[in-house]
Amino acid sequence: MQTNGRLSLYFIEIDSKEEISVSVKSGEIYIHCKSREKSVGQMIGDALVMASDEKRLQSTIKLDVCNCEIANVLQSNVANKALKGQLSLQNLNVSDQSTLDQVLQWIQNDKIVSIRNLRFRKNTKLSFKHFGKALLATTALKELTWYRCEEEGMDMNLDQLKRHVKVVSQFNFSLLEFGCMYCSSRQCKSSVSIWWESVRIRNLEGPSEDDMSLRAIAIEPKEDIRKSSLSERTSHVSKVERKETEAVVHRTSEVGFAKISDMLSLYESKVKVSLSLSSSLAEKKQQQQQQQQSPWRSGMCPAQLAKQILSKNFALSQAHFDAEQDLCYCNECCAKRNDKDCYFRGKPPMKYVIPRGWVRVGLQVPKGKVLDNKVFDEWHVAFHGTDVDGVRGIFNCGLQLLKPGDVKLGGDKISISRGHIMRPFQRTNLYTNEEELFDPNQIFTSPSIKFNFICIRLYIFVYACTCLYDRYAAHGCYAKSFYCEHPQDRNRFLRVEFGFQVRQRPGSYSIGQETVGAMRDGIVLDEYFNNSELEWYTQENVGIVVYGLLMKIREADTNPSP
Repeated sequence: MQTNGRLSLYFIEIDSKEEISVSVKSGEIYIHCKSREKSVGQMIGDALVMASDEKRLQSTIKLDVCNCEIANVLQSNVANKALKGQLSLQNLNVSDQSTLDQVLQWIQNDKIVSIRNLRFRKNTKLSFKHFGKALLATTALKELTWYRCEEEGMDMNLDQLKRHVKVVSQFNFSLLEFGCMYCSSRQCKSSVSIWWESVRIRNLEGPSEDDMSLRAIAIEPKEDIRKSSLSERTSHVSKVERKETEAVVHRTSEVGFAKISDMLSLYESKVKVSLSLSSSLAEKKQQQQQQQQSPWRSGMCPAQLAKQILSKNFALSQAHFDAEQDLCYCNECCAKRNDKDCYFRGKPPMKYVIPRGWVRVGLQVPKGKVLDNKVFDEWHVAFHGTDVDGVRGIFNCGLQLLKPGDVKLGGDKISISRGHIMRPFQRTNLYTNEEELFDPNQIFTSPSIKFNFICIRLYIFVYACTCLYDRYAAHGCYAKSFYCEHPQDRNRFLRVEFGFQVRQRPGSYSIGQETVGAMRDGIVLDEYFNNSELEWYTQENVGIVVYGLLMKIREADTNPSP
């Protein structure tokens, strides 16, 4: 078969020529194979490797292996990373563990850009322990879709699949609804309803949450509506809504979730397409336009302002940040999510108080460490307060918290800050009621952001005229604010406090009482905690994963910063 010089494939003679077809369109090579012959699958793989080597093929190869055993292709030279191009797999049928492991290896090595119609052989139990790691490692995979059938024995692997996908995806939703394509049984509960489920991989761009609020498209095999334009199918909505909806569907299609025309022509079903435009999308757009027109003031959501402050005042690489971990804790955003004040996380579960009034700017985490140690499933949530110099230092050290005595970049040794306890001393731990040698050369965190900031400012005020003033006023890592010019109005200034949200390994830290004197004066620092359990301290800095920069932004009358 000759395809305009782009790719030539040579096969042994087979019974039906229709079982294999090759076409080239828009620089992409499409190969369709329905043959189950082992030699055919191996030759496809070898031909792909040969073409990519001799022709220096770098484009995407669409390989439709409908009814073909993918294991046959895997047994070719494709399996040893010889393929120089990338694959887009369709109708992938995984029949055994070795096949699944090899596909995961392809994903991890950025050899696969999409997998459509992933299927698993009936009554075959597979292990997905490496699935999440492969999805986190890939920078190429855009799309992963699978069929779901409710017939007994069909979903035994999908539950595992979804658990791992959920860790690394922002969306896990039902996009298209068809009659059951997996089994032919009329008794199958999915014979009228099967979901084409799709996810967006975390480290790739895709449609925004606003786009997805359209709930894209629902297709039901009921009425006899042949292929026609999307506009004709949405005559019941206004022209503005229809145009906006078509644009969203087009953008969604471009990133690989579903090409509506392909789906309709592929199944040639009797379908009814209905589109629903979420009113929340219009409301969000209106709010965003209003915020863009007027500079930020107290009471408005500070999520965008926080990033503007970082961009204007800090020379930080964008490689540090992970937008998927962004989360605003302002009153408006907390109310929309119906956030509670406290949550329990980790194993065993430990309580923490959400940082109301703060904005979390998401940070990249060491993916292998997070997966291997089940950090977001089993580690506890804590907070570490710091000032602007601490922020720069922690970023400079690769988002690693250091303790006094550690050597930072440049060779300087970290010392205990002025105003802190300078040397170890014997005390009674009021949380454990045991004697301990308290060593200040440790990393301090807390399950309450209030302990890091609010209580310290209170004590500066209360003891401003006493001998304790120097102790608390010198707490630079807690009390010192950063003042800057308003990014949207040069005539106004802002006051910013910083902290980090972390995950901390259970058993790696000790719990003790606060050390600012609140218990002595009967002051409760956080209503959800006893003062005896607010301070966590550890020497195990590798037992801490930093995943969010916290910022609290207020308006300031002047800029006292030099």
